[in-house]
Amino acid sequence: MRQIRLTFDTALSRILAITYYPQLYPLMIRGPQPETIRDYTLLARVGEEWREICRVRGNYQRQRVHHIPAQPAEALRLLVEGTNGAAEARLFELRAYGER
Repeated sequence: MRQIRLTFDTALSRILAITYYPQLYPLMIRGPQPETIRDYTLLARVGEEWREICRVRGNYQRQRVHHIPAQPAEALRLLVEGTNGAAEARLFELRAYGER
Protein backbone atom coordinates (compact mmCIF):
# COMPACT_ATOMS: atom_id res chain seq x y z
CA MET A 1 0.00 0.00 0.00
CA ARG A 2 1.04 3.56 -0.68
CA GLN A 3 -1.89 5.66 0.46
CA ILE A 4 -4.42 5.53 3.30
CA ARG A 5 -7.57 7.67 3.32
CA LEU A 6 -9.62 8.25 6.45
CA THR A 7 -13.05 9.91 6.43
CA PHE A 8 -14.26 11.17 9.80
CA ASP A 9 -17.63 12.35 11.06
CA THR A 10 -17.66 16.16 11.04
CA ALA A 11 -21.37 16.51 11.87
CA LEU A 12 -22.55 17.41 8.39
CA SER A 13 -26.07 16.57 9.59
CA ARG A 14 -25.92 19.56 11.96
CA ILE A 15 -26.41 23.15 10.80
CA LEU A 16 -23.11 24.90 10.20
CA ALA A 17 -23.44 27.98 8.02
CA ILE A 18 -22.75 31.66 7.78
CA THR A 19 -26.11 33.18 8.62
CA TYR A 20 -27.81 36.34 9.81
CA TYR A 21 -30.52 34.38 11.62
CA PRO A 22 -29.76 34.46 15.36
CA GLN A 23 -32.27 31.68 16.02
CA LEU A 24 -29.86 29.27 14.28
CA TYR A 25 -26.85 30.17 16.45
CA PRO A 26 -27.73 27.74 19.29
CA LEU A 27 -27.88 24.87 16.76
CA MET A 28 -24.31 25.45 15.55
CA ILE A 29 -21.01 24.41 17.08
CA ARG A 30 -18.22 26.67 15.88
CA GLY A 31 -14.74 25.24 15.50
CA PRO A 32 -13.77 21.55 15.46
CA GLN A 33 -16.82 19.33 15.70
CA PRO A 34 -16.99 17.13 18.83
CA GLU A 35 -17.59 13.93 16.83
CA THR A 36 -14.38 14.29 14.83
CA ILE A 37 -11.43 12.09 15.80
CA ARG A 38 -8.65 14.42 16.98
CA ASP A 39 -5.74 12.14 17.96
CA TYR A 40 -5.00 8.78 16.36
CA THR A 41 -2.31 6.32 15.36
CA LEU A 42 -2.40 4.12 12.24
CA LEU A 43 -0.78 0.68 12.47
CA ALA A 44 -0.12 -1.95 9.79
CA ARG A 45 0.33 -5.65 10.45
CA VAL A 46 3.24 -7.25 8.64
CA GLY A 47 3.47 -10.91 9.56
CA GLU A 48 2.86 -11.08 13.31
CA GLU A 49 4.12 -7.57 14.00
CA TRP A 50 2.13 -4.30 14.19
CA ARG A 51 4.11 -1.33 12.85
CA GLU A 52 3.26 2.32 13.31
CA ILE A 53 2.56 4.05 10.00
CA CYS A 54 1.73 7.51 11.30
CA ARG A 55 0.61 9.39 14.39
CA VAL A 56 -1.67 12.45 14.18
CA ARG A 57 -2.47 14.97 16.90
CA GLY A 58 -4.95 17.85 16.67
CA ASN A 59 -6.99 16.72 13.67
CA TYR A 60 -10.20 18.59 12.86
CA GLN A 61 -10.55 17.75 9.15
CA ARG A 62 -13.18 15.50 7.58
CA GLN A 63 -10.73 13.62 5.34
CA ARG A 64 -7.07 12.85 5.90
CA VAL A 65 -4.86 11.30 3.23
CA HIS A 66 -1.59 9.70 4.31
CA HIS A 67 1.03 9.02 1.63
CA ILE A 68 3.48 6.41 2.87
CA PRO A 69 6.44 4.52 1.41
CA ALA A 70 5.19 1.44 -0.45
CA GLN A 71 4.91 -1.51 1.91
CA PRO A 72 2.97 -4.75 2.22
CA ALA A 73 0.39 -5.12 4.97
CA GLU A 74 -2.11 -7.80 5.90
CA ALA A 75 -4.27 -5.59 8.11
CA LEU A 76 -4.68 -2.01 9.29
CA ARG A 77 -5.59 -0.79 12.75
CA LEU A 78 -6.72 2.68 13.78
CA LEU A 79 -6.05 3.48 17.43
CA VAL A 80 -8.25 6.41 18.45
CA GLU A 81 -6.73 8.32 21.33
CA GLY A 82 -9.11 11.28 21.50
CA THR A 83 -11.97 13.19 19.89
CA ASN A 84 -12.76 16.89 19.86
CA GLY A 85 -15.16 16.40 22.74
CA ALA A 86 -17.57 13.52 22.05
CA ALA A 87 -17.53 10.41 24.22
CA GLU A 88 -17.50 8.10 21.17
CA ALA A 89 -15.24 8.07 18.12
CA ARG A 90 -16.82 8.11 14.67
CA LEU A 91 -15.04 6.91 11.55
CA PHE A 92 -17.01 6.72 8.32
CA GLU A 93 -14.40 5.12 6.10
CA LEU A 94 -10.86 3.79 5.93
CA ARG A 95 -9.40 3.00 2.49
CA ALA A 96 -5.97 1.73 1.54
CA TYR A 97 -4.53 1.95 -1.96
CA GLY A 98 -1.53 0.29 -3.51
CA GLU A 99 0.18 0.44 -6.87
CA ARG A 100 -1.59 -0.52 -10.07
